[in-house]
Amino acid sequence: MTTNTTDQAKMTIKEIRETIRDLNWVRIDLIGGTSEDNKRTQLPSRLAPYIAAVEALWIPARFANDIENRQAALARADTAIAKWHANAE
Repeated sequence: MTTNTTDQAKMTIKEIRETIRDLNWVRIDLIGGTSEDNKRTQLPSRLAPYIAAVEALWIPARFANDIENRQAALARADTAIAKWHANAE
């Protein structure tokens, strides 16, 4: 887990949840095309800023469900990128 910075400390739980949701929606949107569309999309670079934002989140321990959601979102993004690399070859 990252250290708590001033900007992160100011985030509300709603903003934290929206950051995680943004990663999920962008991932879904980017992999929703045809196989050829997905090969042309630079999925790793398009997801990178969203992944970085989610990884940087400081989530208080009392929001355990949100911590799990963050981990699941990151895992799904990693899986999508791995599949993109496999299909791009």
